[in-house]
Amino acid sequence: MATRDEAQSDAQNLGVRPRSLVFISHDTRDADLAELFANLLSDVSGGTLKSFRSSDRKSNAGIEFGAEWYASIMSQLGDATDVVALLTARSLDRPWILYEAGVAKGRLETTFSALRLAYSLKR
Repeated sequence: MATRDEAQSDAQNLGVRPRSLVFISHDTRDADLAELFANLLSDVSGGTLKSFRSSDRKSNAGIEFGAEWYASIMSQLGDATDVVALLTARSLDRPWILYEAGVAKGRLETTFSALRLAYSLKR
């Protein structure tokens, strides 16, 4: 039977990260879509994947009330193991999506993905 240290070493060699934080980059107008995506990540991972989205006002997955927004975003980007940009008709021309993507890409250990989505959320 492998020791705990050996198991952690094996996991690192296989590219498994001990904790995962997915930074969901999105346009604020797509907050509902970002929430659905965050819920999907949590559901398919059995709650082990945590996410951050700046527009979250319902739980602790967003910017804390009273916190300086830029520092919060940069801190979460620094902690993120993965960054996913939600690209929609609203967000394609938003400079923050590109900025957050650039920060993620500049960090070699951060995985960056973009999802191009066409959707309609009925209210």
